[in-house]
Amino acid sequence: MQGDVVSGGKAAVFGHAANPISHGVRQAAAAGDGVVLAQMALDRFVVLTQTCDLVRPAQDRPFVQIAAVVDSADPSSLKGDRPRFVPLPWAGDQACADLDTIAVLEKPLYERIVAAQTATPARPTHDQARRFAYGIGRFFNRFAFPDDVTHAVRPLGQLFKDKHNRATSPVQAALQAVTQIRASPAGGDWDAAVLDVMLHFIVAEDTLSPPDPDEARPDSDLVAWADDTARTDVQLVKRLDEISEPADCHVLWAALTRTWAARCQPGGHVVSISAEVSSEAGFPLNETWRSERVDLDHLSTTSDLGTTEL
Repeated sequence: MQGDVVSGGKAAVFGHAANPISHGVRQAAAAGDGVVLAQMALDRFVVLTQTCDLVRPAQDRPFVQIAAVVDSADPSSLKGDRPRFVPLPWAGDQACADLDTIAVLEKPLYERIVAAQTATPARPTHDQARRFAYGIGRFFNRFAFPDDVTHAVRPLGQLFKDKHNRATSPVQAALQAVTQIRASPAGGDWDAAVLDVMLHFIVAEDTLSPPDPDEARPDSDLVAWADDTARTDVQLVKRLDEISEPADCHVLWAALTRTWAARCQPGGHVVSISAEVSSEAGFPLNETWRSERVDLDHLSTTSDLGTTEL
């Protein structure tokens, strides 16, 4: 089924002998010229093909798509923040599907590989399978933000990367609690000559609950303290650790995300970047349709075309 992790297998890689990049193609290029074919041995692979297509007869659906499984210690990859890498927790604490290495097998070959396994393939739970399918789709349907937006939010991406990787940072727990960042333009048109961009920070429900209109209003002194633009994210996170009232938490989270958005550098068509915070349970579906997910760890512009990242 989709998500099964199997040992063994190979991936075919085509390249050109005049400009080889990967190790396998460089080896093949040494013995040939023009277009060359290299085989890449896989320690493990994960099935990408949907289960409903996998069980159909080979005459109707002759191929199985697979991706290489790699181990990663990168926190952003294991959290699912890098579209190229989809976490596979059912296959190991550090296992990820590398969607830059996708291969196609004919079903009879796939069935032979599975039949030769000495252990049952690692298989996801229903919830893990759903998240895995979402991760595959996200790799192929990422939104291409305008270059000016990408340039504007890159400092925020660097901030998240730096503090994500510093275990002693007091802000790390808050960064880990942000499950998504989405962006939407005022007026809904990314091609507008003037862009006012809203960043939507979506926080895990066990960290931030949706506001309840029947709850007590936030403390006025806290609101005044948090509204001071001189507050740093470290100060705000430390204050968050001291309170428990949901209304007060929303005040501090709103201020915290404003400090993060302030790191952005508007320019070109982007004239402003602001922030809103929501819990996972409180972010409206219609706002999901109007916004696009921001992958801070993997932003690129049209000027990056032609470069190679290995």
